[in-house]
Amino acid sequence: MNAPQTWYLEGRLDGEPVARRFTLREFPALIGRSADVAVPLPVAQVSTHHAEIYLDGGRLWLRDLDSSNGTFVNRARVDAPVALDSGDVLHVASTELLLGTDFTDTGWMAETCVMKASPAERATGAHSQARALRELIAAREVRTVAQPIVHLAGDADPAFEILGRGARDELPEAPGPLFMIAEQVGLAGELSRCLRGAGLDAIAALPGSPTVYSNVHPRELEGDDLARDLAEIRARAPSLRLMMEVHESTVTDPPAMRRLRAWLADLDIGLAYDDFGAGQARLLELAECPPDCLKFDMSLIRGIDSAPASRRRMVRTLVAVARDMGVPCLAEGIETDGELEACREIGFELAQGYFIARPAPVGHWRDAWSWSGAES
Repeated sequence: MNAPQTWYLEGRLDGEPVARRFTLREFPALIGRSADVAVPLPVAQVSTHHAEIYLDGGRLWLRDLDSSNGTFVNRARVDAPVALDSGDVLHVASTELLLGTDFTDTGWMAETCVMKASPAERATGAHSQARALRELIAAREVRTVAQPIVHLAGDADPAFEILGRGARDELPEAPGPLFMIAEQVGLAGELSRCLRGAGLDAIAALPGSPTVYSNVHPRELEGDDLARDLAEIRARAPSLRLMMEVHESTVTDPPAMRRLRAWLADLDIGLAYDDFGAGQARLLELAECPPDCLKFDMSLIRGIDSAPASRRRMVRTLVAVARDMGVPCLAEGIETDGELEACREIGFELAQGYFIARPAPVGHWRDAWSWSGAES
């Protein structure tokens, strides 16, 4: 079926400096590793024919095609067809794609991604976005949710990962689209610091002294602002147990990472490598600069209880290598009891995911402090 050039998927493949845009000219539109599909993703974890987007009842829908590593919409796994809207974030295995449309008159898509707009119109939209984003950052128009991280042995209080959301009408709420705007207008580092600062202020309301995991955007590693920001955090909260998460793909310069790790150690702040295995398992960098925690990407965890023996052996080997170096391993994205038990048996020490608990406002966890992983 022919369709107007209205819808597109946009995202950056691992290792590529510039995002790709895939215009969906016909439906159904196949997504997969094959070169002859509408959205070709040359990524090992993507199945040959992974998923498809189709039209039904005037709406766009997505269905998974029995892929090996799963398809997700706004972090929720697709087990049955899901209706899509502009601004939804799709994960095809570990590859993140943003769904947009050329014909929307509200929201950030209309301002930055209209392919038929003139250069002057696009410049005006980008200026408007930059202004709105700067105002969001200055006024901290964001909100914080926290997701527990539990010890599988059940012998410690949960830690929490703090996650930011936008709270300004003319900008998206979800962090993926929000950071895409920030990248386009050169404000990614500032946005990251804003979300982290708001999150750490919010988490201070929790009783006890939980370990707090917070993300570092790759742009923050390029200058001295991160150093100043965390030094200020440590001065304000000298007893805060803090773990900074750095994405696996940024761990490509071992000397720089050793300097970062030593500097964090001086501030008594831990270092976690996030999304390990999403692209390539960087074992050399892991050996040269071991983190304090290794977070395994959800694409390795999804369906691990029913995965082929070869995949389970691979994950078990990676966990064993890390643990031999004294690095605790965390399984991300656990959604079933079977996945949880498989990860426990494989040797993971920590776990996080919707099966354990969904992200919720910090006040929820303050009121439910007696909650523990054993009760789930």
